[in-house]
Amino acid sequence: MKKRFQLLILVLLILAAGIFLKQWSEMILYVAGIIIEIIGMIIALRLIFVDKRGTNSKVAWIAVIFVLPIFGVFIFLFFGRNPQNRIFHHNQTNEM
Repeated sequence: MKKRFQLLILVLLILAAGIFLKQWSEMILYVAGIIIEIIGMIIALRLIFVDKRGTNSKVAWIAVIFVLPIFGVFIFLFFGRNPQNRIFHHNQTNEM
């Protein structure tokens, strides 16, 4: 009888931990999404006011960032930055 009671307590603790983690994981993902959205807005403002690209390029990148909010930020960070600001810019500018 004592082992059944211990097993029941163990199962209830595992279920409670699962429910707790499920609620926190949703909140963590929600907060991470908001942070990525804020980063996207900062990138868009930087594109508008600081970057010296052409207007077409600026509009295209802002559209990518706002149409694909989470993926657009990462796409911009990988492909959208100016080659002169990257670490290995000498090899990239010589290829052009």
